[in-house]
Amino acid sequence: MAIIGMNIYALRAYDEKGKKATLNRITDNKSIIDVIKEFLMEKSGEITDDNIKEELYKVVDWEEVVQKDENDNEYQTYLYGRIKSGKYGVETDIVNKKGDLKYKQTPEEAGLKPFDFLVGLSKDDCDETIIVLQTVSGYGIKGLLERELNKYVSSTYNYSKILFSAIYPKYYLKKYIEKGIIKNIRLLRNRIPKDEADKYGVNQGKKNTKFEIKISSGDGFKRGIIDKIHDCIEGKLSYDRVVEMPYCDIDDVKIDIKVGGKDKIISLKNIDRVVVSEDITDKVQCIGGNPTKDTVIRVLLENEIDYLIEMGNIVRIDNIKSSILTSINNRNE
Repeated sequence: MAIIGMNIYALRAYDEKGKKATLNRITDNKSIIDVIKEFLMEKSGEITDDNIKEELYKVVDWEEVVQKDENDNEYQTYLYGRIKSGKYGVETDIVNKKGDLKYKQTPEEAGLKPFDFLVGLSKDDCDETIIVLQTVSGYGIKGLLERELNKYVSSTYNYSKILFSAIYPKYYLKKYIEKGIIKNIRLLRNRIPKDEADKYGVNQGKKNTKFEIKISSGDGFKRGIIDKIHDCIEGKLSYDRVVEMPYCDIDDVKIDIKVGGKDKIISLKNIDRVVVSEDITDKVQCIGGNPTKDTVIRVLLENEIDYLIEMGNIVRIDNIKSSILTSINNRNE
């Protein structure tokens, strides 16, 4: 079964002088939503071939929605898009579950998978917003979408650069640690020494061999560990000293946190480049292994709103979330 996930990034744009652009009027009095919508409209229904990356893609769906609160005041616009993409260049055997060869995909062919994304922009001026990208078993379109958007704005407006960046400064990470429950601490190594490989019966020469120790606690962890994680976020303690283990070559330490019923995964190694990743498999309905539009929009939008509120882009409005869910339910009916 495919794992449906989402990655959440901060979206920023820069002008020709390297200065952050106001996203509500990025160029020619157009917002970042307008620019991305233009890109989607241009690419809708046609196959685009990136020869360098040997990747095909096409836009198959998009939708722009203006949202208002219970007093009919506009507070944000969001843009949803679905892009199908796939790589070519390698001959591939397509087999069934029994291993029987059903088809041989040639180097000129590519299997296109759909990926959803959502960008929200508050009514008030801001120079940073949120983009949420849906993934399938760890694969997504972050690199493709960022690259192709930059090609478009460079050729159309002859300036600016759009970046999908790590979203949360340390302040937000500390809030997560305090507000949530740490369920797991995972220590990872990207290799296994020969003596340990022999001990565990692992074949030698496998570059994708990994070693993981997972420490789990249904009731969370004690204050001492939480203090160490805080020190790591502050740069006072190395990530590989958060948990005292008989290994000196830990490549990463990840913590799984449950906050408000949502699971978040945070790497402590590169704390300034944290990308928020969440498993949403149980929150969406799938057809053919891919999430349906209505269920995935609901999940992406709820998270986008949460993050914009945390960032201060949207001032918390009474019943704002219930209004969002009501509008989505009404549309589905």
